[in-house]
Amino acid sequence: MAALMEWESVGKAVPAKRLLIKLSLQGTSQKSILIHRMDVEIVKRRPALRGPLYYVGGGGLAPSRLLAIDLDSPHPKAVPEIGVNSSEPNSTPGPVDFPFFVSETELEYFIIIVTADKYDCEWVGKIHWTVDGKNGVSEVSNNGNPLRLTGASAATSSQGFFEDFTQG
Repeated sequence: MAALMEWESVGKAVPAKRLLIKLSLQGTSQKSILIHRMDVEIVKRRPALRGPLYYVGGGGLAPSRLLAIDLDSPHPKAVPEIGVNSSEPNSTPGPVDFPFFVSETELEYFIIIVTADKYDCEWVGKIHWTVDGKNGVSEVSNNGNPLRLTGASAATSSQGFFEDFTQG
């Protein structure tokens, strides 16, 4: 997230169209934590920003746990998607099955694919969990601030290049 924050503040830029968020969930003790779900809370929604769109395309293997969020939806949800396990290129595991458990030694990695076309959205993710009979919520944010993504529908121009992320 640090690189994203620096890029946004230096260039007064906003990620557009698609944002990939890498997330790892791990407990801090041997106690198992039950992860119930991930909700999406829209903090602000405005029409997509007008201006140039710069992007980097790329390809490569996706991790086995994928969640997709469409911020253009009236009620965005984190929807499990089928992915590819990067350690087993020919495998196609099923989507994220909530609920699941994590602990200090059992962790899970996710890629959250967030998209928007029509709107400029500020949002946070809310991960609901239980440990030792106590419920809690952890926030997916930009160091306590909402994450932001604008749609590309109002882009005045577009320019980009392709990077092959599969090459070492």
